[in-house]
Amino acid sequence: MKSIKAIMAEARRSGRDPLEILKSDPDWIREQAERDGRNKQFQAVLIEDALPLVRALAVIDYRVETAWDFVNAQYSYRSAIPVLVEHLHRPYHPRNLEGIVRALTVPPARSLAWDALLAVARKPVSSAPEESLQDAAFNALAVIATKADLPTLAQMVLDRTLGSGRSAFLIRLRRSKYPDIESILARSMEDPDLAPQARIEARKLARKKPRADR
Repeated sequence: MKSIKAIMAEARRSGRDPLEILKSDPDWIREQAERDGRNKQFQAVLIEDALPLVRALAVIDYRVETAWDFVNAQYSYRSAIPVLVEHLHRPYHPRNLEGIVRALTVPPARSLAWDALLAVARKPVSSAPEESLQDAAFNALAVIATKADLPTLAQMVLDRTLGSGRSAFLIRLRRSKYPDIESILARSMEDPDLAPQARIEARKLARKKPRADR
């Protein structure tokens, strides 16, 4: 496949769009077709892997291919939440488990899903798909947490063994005006995984503070 340097040189000579040149390259066309083929195969694997969940949901009249069909849905699926929580404990592919987690990232899931999502968030990860799943669980916990849950988020955000996805907790704790947020942000600035987000949240917190009278 042509290098970026070669494509840009040809674009300057011919006046053509670099992207047009790239897409006309036979090697790029072949590689793109191979990528598309692999993606279709992977999607087929995920659909087959999710069949037990799909069948369980069909019993209560939800017609989906995977749990991802619920993500950002414009309709209520409250009655599907117990099924989603039960299947979160099953050994599905991490991508399908992530779909379940994201489908549970809605406040109505709090009472049933909290403990299951905590287990996912605290589970050690060993691959990129598992890390993505864990990050989704952190985000879900941050979204569905009630005021009573904030101390748990505060404790977890300082646990460096849990990875960078904890930054979602910093956002929730700052927005919730958690009493110890200043100390948490200060400690997080010393954590390589959290420092960038901690600085952002500290600036936002500072802007919210009332200025002393001059």
